[in-house]
Amino acid sequence: MHPTGEELATPTVVVPKRLPSSGSDADQRSQSLPSSASARNSHRTCARSSDSMRGLLSRRRIPLQHAAEQGSGYRSGGCGSSAGRRFCAVAAQGGRVVLPTEKVVVIVGATGTGKSKLAIDLALRLPPAEVVNSDKMQVYAALDATTNKITAAEGRGVPHHLLGDVDPAAGELSPAGFRELGGAVVADIAARGGLPIVAGGSNSFVHALLADPYDPSHDPFIASPAALSPVGLRYPCCLLWVDVARPVLYDHLDRRVDEMLKSKMFEELEENYDPERRGRGYTGPWRAIGVPEFDRFFERYPPGGGGGPGRAAAYRAAVDEIKENTRRLADVQVGKIQRLKELGWPLQRVDATAAVWAALQGSEKGEVQAAWEEGVLRPSVEAVERFLLDNVEAAAAAAAAALVVEEEEEEEANEEGVVAGRLRLTLA
Repeated sequence: MHPTGEELATPTVVVPKRLPSSGSDADQRSQSLPSSASARNSHRTCARSSDSMRGLLSRRRIPLQHAAEQGSGYRSGGCGSSAGRRFCAVAAQGGRVVLPTEKVVVIVGATGTGKSKLAIDLALRLPPAEVVNSDKMQVYAALDATTNKITAAEGRGVPHHLLGDVDPAAGELSPAGFRELGGAVVADIAARGGLPIVAGGSNSFVHALLADPYDPSHDPFIASPAALSPVGLRYPCCLLWVDVARPVLYDHLDRRVDEMLKSKMFEELEENYDPERRGRGYTGPWRAIGVPEFDRFFERYPPGGGGGPGRAAAYRAAVDEIKENTRRLADVQVGKIQRLKELGWPLQRVDATAAVWAALQGSEKGEVQAAWEEGVLRPSVEAVERFLLDNVEAAAAAAAAALVVEEEEEEEANEEGVVAGRLRLTLA
């Protein structure tokens, strides 16, 4: 169980290092992905109140002409729409616009569906964008292989936040605590003119970050459907749900466990084995799938103790249990995503089944990528561009309306000046 926000002390945050561009997966996982200096500083001060958070993109003043040029790339026609014509008319007069509201892209989905890959693909196509991790196991500076943190090569230079940044010795991070940490990082990204992309499989974290109002004492995922009522969003959001057909996802998750074990997951757990952990209870990153399963194995076959009768069978049993628990986790996550829909959140589903199936069948990389782009990336880019363009058009309409008011005020002032002048001549 997570402690409430009141019970949680502000966690210590580890200042991330910059990953090298090359090296082994183990070396890469021992460090954090790139993050700007100001973002790193924000990690140290992320306990500020959510009430004081600055508006996303609202401080980003841009010339209208520049924004119009950006907008024309989102939808054919550029200034062809009525809003676009108003936008360009104001731009032609050298006007400026303040993007009026906060905007956040959010990616949810079951474990193994490709959320991190999509976040990075979107960030590279929609710069300046940065990723905010919302996986409750990956926030901690521990167990990089077991929690399957992305490597530097996979990150492709996109800044990531709250990925391996929280000190596990500080205690477990609650959803309420993540709301404060995540809100501070989102505000920092926006203050620097960036687009925050929140991605991760922990729906309790996503709900806590986005819900408005948010009540840390109420868990919508255990409440009965009859007790639910619509919940608003703290920010305007483009909510993307990456989904994979259940049988295909199960096969993919089984294979991924095998790949994680090849990437030193077993050695990592062996190194971090604590024989007293089970008695204390599992908290923080030690709740990750793989830790309790192999703790039971290490109790029978302690690290460094060599082999023994039944060791190979016990190892296979632990691996099978990890695979079963991972499939069960995926089912729970999908159920929670459905609950977010029941709260009235406008989730847009994209289907990664074809891409995952192609990879499972050993298809060429080009075929796998083509399936990913067709089923996931293209519809996601279109959804985000529509989402952002709506903001630009709203800003254009507001700027045009403001310009009309300004012109009317100038005309009134001129008329008043003429009347005042005639009055002075009459009095003279």
